[in-house]
Amino acid sequence: MSFSVRTAHLTDLPIIYEFICKLEEQALDFELFEEIFAQNIQHPNRHYLMACHDQQTAIGCASMHAQKLLHHCGLVGEIQEMYVLPQYSSLGVGKLLLEALKAIAQRDKCVLLEVTSHNKRIDTHRFYDQNDFIGTHTKFVMKI
Repeated sequence: MSFSVRTAHLTDLPIIYEFICKLEEQALDFELFEEIFAQNIQHPNRHYLMACHDQQTAIGCASMHAQKLLHHCGLVGEIQEMYVLPQYSSLGVGKLLLEALKAIAQRDKCVLLEVTSHNKRIDTHRFYDQNDFIGTHTKFVMKI
């Protein structure tokens, strides 16, 4: 099988919406999602990628937002979303997306690449552990 990664485009909105809804295990508000995606995709420090099978069929996506943080004295890339269709998991697609995000972080001179993953995603935690991420923090959230 041949896999590739490319920059996502606004025309990828429907499939990215589908993937993120699967990732979040819920139907998100499409109009709001579309508005946010259209804004984010134009921002120079926000990167959206598509993983494809045979150059055409979308099988996954990933995003990274970078920002300058005082407590790191530099640009920090944070993986926001990553999703690979279940039938393609364990075939190297996630690693391919991760390597592409890492290359962007290196190109942009990020001092750190971070990711947060829900406690229930044990397999995802294992994936990041196996790919040189170190579990150093606990994230707390408050719904507003």
